[in-house]
Amino acid sequence: MRPGSLPKDQRSARSRQIPEQAVRAGQLNALGLIDEIYHYILRAYEETTNQGVFGRAHLRLVESIAALPVDRTMETFVTLFPPIGVYKESSADAIPEGFE
Repeated sequence: MRPGSLPKDQRSARSRQIPEQAVRAGQLNALGLIDEIYHYILRAYEETTNQGVFGRAHLRLVESIAALPVDRTMETFVTLFPPIGVYKESSADAIPEGFE
């Protein structure tokens, strides 16, 4: 069982106890759509307005904080929220391009 997940019978019981906290499928789909829109906007910004901005931001963090905490943060983030390439590899070693 994944951390933070509940068995199905406990999830439905909790939803009945506090129905206003239950997440509807449409809300979850909307959140996914918003996330994808942000990906598109940020990628378009980097490609058309400020090329290499994410790589430079990463370098700036490494210079101001140090490489180890930045790398650990990236590994944790990629482990918790893996992009498709990392998800298929099942390893945080496949850090997305621009964050190497």
